[in-house]
Amino acid sequence: MPPTPAAPVQPNHFELSSAYIYSSGSIHVSYTTHSGPATPEFPKGPPRFSYQDASQSRAFSGNEIQIVDTEAAQIVSVVLRLTPDSGSTTFSLLVPRVNLPAGQPTPISTDGITAIHRFAIAPGLLQGQLDHYSVTPLTGTASIIKVPL
Repeated sequence: MPPTPAAPVQPNHFELSSAYIYSSGSIHVSYTTHSGPATPEFPKGPPRFSYQDASQSRAFSGNEIQIVDTEAAQIVSVVLRLTPDSGSTTFSLLVPRVNLPAGQPTPISTDGITAIHRFAIAPGLLQGQLDHYSVTPLTGTASIIKVPL
């Protein structure tokens, strides 16, 4: 009888970078679906997300990370900059579905979306498109990492 194939293993960690872009450098993103001790709100532990580009390095955890499952991908978003009277900048990672062969790290490619959201205290002052997007191709690996209990 042939051996039964192992069940697919899903990654819990994504390490991604963009190619160097002349004026703005590169982007590096790390996303772990769960980490650290479990809490009632995060039974597997809170997610962690880090973002780095030429001008900033930020780390996010738990409720600072918005995670939405869609038919296209899981979308993981964080607020990079918030200016109460003029708007915000967010970064969203499209997390592809991945089966890790034999649980080994696997190369992946996806996109990150930087969005600039315009805002005004008097909304009538703003006209036209309020959200502007920049898509950045990202490559890296999906893997399994050991997470402390």
